Order: sequence, then structure tokens, then C-alpha cells
Amino acid sequence: MLPSTGSTSGGDPVLIEGAELAFTQSVTIGGVAAAFGIISPTRIAAVTPPADAPGPATAVVTTTGGTATAPGAFVYA
Repeated sequence: MLPSTGSTSGGDPVLIEGAELAFTQSVTIGGVAAAFGIISPTRIAAVTPPADAPGPATAVVTTTGGTATAPGAFVYA
């Protein structure tokens, strides 16, 4: 996830790279749904939601093929 840090107020654009992302159904960051758009089969862009407190947040991407979890992939500062 690039960048990997951002504001607790949210609204930071991030790039997520992986496989089979053309079939993405949802993205959460810190357990909160994030707006996202599919760029290509290997890239999606998301916007970080607000966070209650600074610290690491887990990113979860769900596609038709399954779910990928990245613990601490984004750090709210």
C-alpha cells in the first residue's frame, strides 16, 4: 500500500497492488469501508477512511476469489 502513512482525518489516496484485483468487491482499512476504484487487474486506488486514533491499521481486500489481509499495512499519524 503506497503511501503507507496518512492522517487520522482520512481522505488520503493510496495504491494497492496485488493479483486478481479486477474483481474487487470491497476494501476496508482499520475495519472501516474505504472508497475504491479498479485501475487494472493488479492495481486499485482507495481513499482512507477516518480513524479514531493514530496507529497501524489492517487493510482487507475482498474479491470474488477470496480475501487478502495485510495487518498494519497503513499507519495513521
